[in-house]
Amino acid sequence: IFLCATTADCVPVLLYDKEKQIVAAIHAGWKSLVGGIIENTITKMRTVYNTNPTHIVAAIGPSISQKNYEVGDELIAEFNKAGFNLSSVTFINQQTNKWHIDLKHLSRNELVRLGVDPQQIETSTLCTFDEEEFFFSARRQSIVSGRMLSGIMLDD
Repeated sequence: IFLCATTADCVPVLLYDKEKQIVAAIHAGWKSLVGGIIENTITKMRTVYNTNPTHIVAAIGPSISQKNYEVGDELIAEFNKAGFNLSSVTFINQQTNKWHIDLKHLSRNELVRLGVDPQQIETSTLCTFDEEEFFFSARRQSIVSGRMLSGIMLDD
């Protein structure tokens, strides 16, 4: 079984339940994060496969970095309305007076909140916006940029 998520600046989150041999691939953009995609995925793994979140190993792949992900007040309001604690994943750029949000850190926080052991989460430090020789970026190239594929596979 091979599952994948396509992203440009959004966060690919790959999950593996090492006990039940179950995998999941998540496209964690701001809309899906606000919509509860990580919680919904882990809940589905629990209800369908009886996954214990402490048995999940997670990989958070390359995505746009906090310094390059400038957002407006309306996006911050959406996260607040959805109940996210943004204190450790946002800052206001004093020169532009705009918010910056760290979607990778926010995704990691969600995994930990849902019971995934922090020691079992690997987070990429690569930025899709900065590292143009390696990655597509919707912010850098416009929404019609290419996409990267992040996948996870179970081998028989």
